[in-house]
Amino acid sequence: MPRGGVRQRPGGERRFGASRKETMSTLVTAVGVAAALCTSLGFIPQVKKMWVRKSVGDVSEVTFYQIGVGVVLWIIYGTARRDPVIIWANVVTLVTLVAGLVLFYRYREEGS
Repeated sequence: MPRGGVRQRPGGERRFGASRKETMSTLVTAVGVAAALCTSLGFIPQVKKMWVRKSVGDVSEVTFYQIGVGVVLWIIYGTARRDPVIIWANVVTLVTLVAGLVLFYRYREEGS
């Protein structure tokens, strides 16, 4: 886009601001980032609960692995699409899941 936000349209007509396509693209990206934040941070309360209580009695080990497989597949998909929002959101989620698994095995052993 030229300086000052003025766009030259075919036929010499001038237009100010972003095009409808650019605006929609920005909106779609914003929705993607918001969704990524929700899902990436969604497992943190469970991990915090395990850490504070030092107990994993009410946590399903299968859930960790099921979500983990899904997250790895999302990372592969995001990489194939070259979409940094998908990639980084799921990397953050994977790190959270790994932290949760570490706590799960640590506190499960202590509880035995």
